[in-house]
Amino acid sequence: MQPYFSIFSIDIPAFGTMMILGGSLGAILAVLRAPKTNIPRQDTLLAFLLGAIGIIVGAKLLYTIVDIGRLWELRHLLWEDTGTYLKMIFGGGLVFYGGLIGGIAAVFIYCKAFKTPFSFLEIMDLYAPSIALMHAVGRVGCFLAGCCYGMHVEGRFGVVFRNSLGAPNGVPLLPIQLIESGLNIILCAALVLYARKKRTKGRVIGLYLVIYAVMRFTLEFFRGDAIRGFVLGLSTSQFISVLLLPIGIFLLVWKMRSPARENEERE
Repeated sequence: MQPYFSIFSIDIPAFGTMMILGGSLGAILAVLRAPKTNIPRQDTLLAFLLGAIGIIVGAKLLYTIVDIGRLWELRHLLWEDTGTYLKMIFGGGLVFYGGLIGGIAAVFIYCKAFKTPFSFLEIMDLYAPSIALMHAVGRVGCFLAGCCYGMHVEGRFGVVFRNSLGAPNGVPLLPIQLIESGLNIILCAALVLYARKKRTKGRVIGLYLVIYAVMRFTLEFFRGDAIRGFVLGLSTSQFISVLLLPIGIFLLVWKMRSPARENEERE
């Protein structure tokens, strides 16, 4: 719809702008919620920044893996037109699940490297609503850029792109990006409300993984873009959803004791 924002005759990519906005809002939400936990705001922000680096690296790495077939077919460009080939690798898209895994890995490294007084699961519980919020804003960026587009539909639910960089122009498509954005906002609000009551560590991020895995697995059926990869008949994201779902369920049922009971046992 609007791949670029023009400011003082300078074209700024809408997708990158929304990524920065989403990251900023996610960081603010985490910092605001930190006082209700035993995690210092400084650690909250520093781990978040390291996690942001992990998100970018992981998202780009998984995109490259998904697109490896096309890159292999065009491998002759590596020596014939090296610049173009490198631009295909580093100038392509990002895959959310790769970013999620990369970000989680980076936060885990932070906790281990600095021997934080709080656990990895505790800070992931803090970040869970922020992840949903960042994703919601990021999907708006996808819509503006025309990537991650939905399937062809007729009728009132179709959106027609005119100057998209990724989606086919002039064809009514399901705005799956905005649908996922709205669902992520609802998920963010639900996680914030769920976390208001003291929970056993791992429960909040576990609930996020369960809900998002089911949501993403379902939404994948309504996607129309081709570069998503397929594993055992499932798209890459569906396959990862299947792997993450039991992890989320485990975190939800792990240590089925109330926080009050745990405190009593410590005393």
